[in-house]
Amino acid sequence: MSKSVVQIDFVWVDDESQTMRIHAVLSGGKLASEEMYFHLYEETDEGRQLMPGLLQSEDESLLRYVAEWGYGDKSNIVFEVLDRPLEIGQEIRRIDTVENERHEYTYRIVELTDLLA
Repeated sequence: MSKSVVQIDFVWVDDESQTMRIHAVLSGGKLASEEMYFHLYEETDEGRQLMPGLLQSEDESLLRYVAEWGYGDKSNIVFEVLDRPLEIGQEIRRIDTVENERHEYTYRIVELTDLLA
């Protein structure tokens, strides 16, 4: 199976001004990275914020990733992807757990850029 290194651009479906970008290795079009660097642009109480981080796979399935915002500070934020090749228009789910409350957000892939081409 061929591997590629890609940049994946997402938008939050409820507010497309809020975006996420991930750099990952794909194998056969599916995620093949145990760790991926990412950044989010989100609206917060302080205005639009750039929030960089690291996504780390929960297990060998490479379908659920826990967000780490720096210095080993794991969050209660998990990103879930489908077990199929990535494509434009495909959605992933972000699940935030805050004080035992679960909040779900959906992001849609808007661009896949091969970084080695």
